[in-house]
Amino acid sequence: EFCDFLEGFGRKTKRGGETDVGLIARTRITKRVEKLVSFEPVVRQSRNVQGHHQMRIAAKHLRYALEDFTLFYGKKIKPFIRKVRGLQRVLGEIHDYDVWIQILPKLAARHAYDQNLRITVHYLIEHCRKLRVRAYQRFVVFWKKTKKEKVFEGLRRVVSDD
Repeated sequence: EFCDFLEGFGRKTKRGGETDVGLIARTRITKRVEKLVSFEPVVRQSRNVQGHHQMRIAAKHLRYALEDFTLFYGKKIKPFIRKVRGLQRVLGEIHDYDVWIQILPKLAARHAYDQNLRITVHYLIEHCRKLRVRAYQRFVVFWKKTKKEKVFEGLRRVVSDD
């Protein structure tokens, strides 16, 4: 993404002016904030594996955009990077458990003749489900705290004040 950002420097606008870094930053970050926030209904859908995965990707893209413009915004953008990284981390944990829960039954099916393996895999699946529930609960608490602290509104203010 940083290469895309650099390509914007020095380009002439349709009106003949130079491209504005602040405008590029504001547009990119705002677009990614809106994308992430658009997944809010997914927060309350504990079993929406695909939705949580897409939300994680949206958080990752927002984090990358924030990191790309750290030099432009300075220290005032860093708390937002930490928040988005935390969100991405907990969503990544949920995704990891979702992947294991999908993969483990296939492993057991390939080795159906091995009773001990089937028992072990069954135990691992149940363990992953419990850990996923805990990760999901942490995610919901994290999201609610983020909303209560008006993190995204604060981020929008920072990028619009350039």
